[in-house]
Amino acid sequence: MKSRKLKTRNIPDTQRTHTINIKPTILLVILLMMGIAQMVMKLYLVFVGLMMTVISIFCIVVMPDRTLVSWDNEYLVLYNRRDRSECMMIAWDEILSWHYEWHPSADLLSVTLIDGSVETQEMYSSRRIRRVMKQHASGKEVRYSGLKRRRI
Repeated sequence: MKSRKLKTRNIPDTQRTHTINIKPTILLVILLMMGIAQMVMKLYLVFVGLMMTVISIFCIVVMPDRTLVSWDNEYLVLYNRRDRSECMMIAWDEILSWHYEWHPSADLLSVTLIDGSVETQEMYSSRRIRRVMKQHASGKEVRYSGLKRRRI
């Protein structure tokens, strides 16, 4: 199998073409700009703009950021392991099925490989990872209906 667990420093640079991070940096920068615009534009919105600016600066500067997933045309790399120096590199053609589960605190991406092993990854937004998985592992999504986890 081409899929394997390895150290993050051993991943070739070509494997990191697209990534999904924990911190939504673009959204935070937009919030920062909106806060600054509100402080400058209207006098009665200074307090709201100040709060938006302070919160967004705090999130950008203080809160930690980490890469959850990266991919290219050959591999999917899952970074969320107990040992932060390790990752799981999965070849697209070795994915048997995948499933995205919604939970109130953090979502879960579950990938089943052809050897029967299951790799899971915490995710915080389904939009981008679903699009990527449908593009590279099309027809392999497993959907469940109801509470008894019956396959559709």
